[in-house]
Amino acid sequence: LTTDVRFGWRVPVEGAREPDKLMDALSRALALDSRVQIFLRQRVTAVSNERRKVRLTFEDSSTAFFDRCLVSSGVQTPLLVSHLASRLIPVRGQAAELCTSELAYPLRHHIYGRVPSTQMGEYDSAYLVPRSDGRVTIGVTYERNEAVLKVTARGLMQILGACSRLIPDVRDWEVSRFWSGIRPGTLDGRPFVGFTDAEHQIAVATGHFGVGITLAPITAI
Repeated sequence: LTTDVRFGWRVPVEGAREPDKLMDALSRALALDSRVQIFLRQRVTAVSNERRKVRLTFEDSSTAFFDRCLVSSGVQTPLLVSHLASRLIPVRGQAAELCTSELAYPLRHHIYGRVPSTQMGEYDSAYLVPRSDGRVTIGVTYERNEAVLKVTARGLMQILGACSRLIPDVRDWEVSRFWSGIRPGTLDGRPFVGFTDAEHQIAVATGHFGVGITLAPITAI
């Protein structure tokens, strides 16, 4: 860490999961369960109650009926549950992955920080999450009311600038990839979890902002 860091807290039990690997493991686990039917590349366009069942309408106009349905589509949830349209806020986040020359963890800890922004009185978020093969995920931007998936020069400059303020070596690491995503934010910062209908057949789980994977277990319970 640079000597510009004023103070910090060490959290030795801090952990991290790679979303791609987690979702791949989940898909493989579900495929082994004969009770689970997976619909791939099927976009749901409508969810409704019908004859004590939940009817799903797909993009090709086909339908399927289930006892219950959980809508967990992030910021797109209002497309199926319209009353949430005014209560969810898109927040774009940009991130990048760097490669170091290390063949193991290049950092001993995950690092989170706030760095003074170029705009007076504001701060940029900086985090660095090391992987076991020398990769480091860095981020991240919080762009409120931005719903377009794109990576901008401004966003990358902000991320790289903030992270290099914490660890100057970042400037020499190779950029391997970058991406953006849209977080489902809420007006009060609290997620929406529960049934939306009197019959208790259609439930939602959204509004977790940037901690959807972290809160997945408690949300399921």
